Amino acid sequence: MSQPEQSPSYFNRRWETSGGTDETADYKKVCPSAIVACVLAGLSPLAFFHPLLWVIPVLAVGVGVWATMAFIRQPDELLGRRALLWAMAIAIFCGLTAFTEWALYRYYLRQEAMSFADSWFEKLFSDKPREAYELFSHPLNRHLPGRGLEAQYAQGSKNRENFNSYMKTEHMKILTDHDLHPSYKFIQAEFDETPFSEIVSLKYEVSWDAMDGRKTRPLVIIVSRIKLIDVPYAGWQLQSAAFR
Repeated sequence: MSQPEQSPSYFNRRWETSGGTDETADYKKVCPSAIVACVLAGLSPLAFFHPLLWVIPVLAVGVGVWATMAFIRQPDELLGRRALLWAMAIAIFCGLTAFTEWALYRYYLRQEAMSFADSWFEKLFSDKPREAYELFSHPLNRHLPGRGLEAQYAQGSKNRENFNSYMKTEHMKILTDHDLHPSYKFIQAEFDETPFSEIVSLKYEVSWDAMDGRKTRPLVIIVSRIKLIDVPYAGWQLQSAAFR
């Protein structure tokens, strides 16, 4: 008995529902922008080394947002959605953590610099100008055993001559004159760095009594945190102090 003739539509339906489905119908391509975002996310830990490298996680997130828009426009045609989510999470984590670490470091660096500057002011207000002047010396020189100030600033010595010249500067005359009732107020800090030291510029307002009333002038104090070699600590040194 002969088999009934099958129509072409029957074979088409069987092809579509059988295991021989056309592979091109299910083909998806990887989103190019998602690949770029993943590469940038992999480089995002470099942001911990320098603030200029913060641009890497920022770019990673920016490209990731662009890739997300592509997935929204073509939800059934692109691959890499899960990898993109991980990439953006890594980039955001590295960027935020690097910024937080930098901000905290700057905060504690400023606090240390201000504490060192406060010790300079306190020595001046406590009639210890030589001890205050010593803060201009290298930290290691200030820790030499047997280095007495009396001998260091003996009459006729070069150190005494330099000290006497510095005491004649305008800001030193004001800060060491108790009759003027000098005071100071912190305004702001700026940071710089060299291979061997971290430099902090501290701006203060110094006020004192004058014949025509209370006067105020800005005083800039530059201090540096020196990275000492073969010594288990870093030392602060006064670089300059002057009215601006």
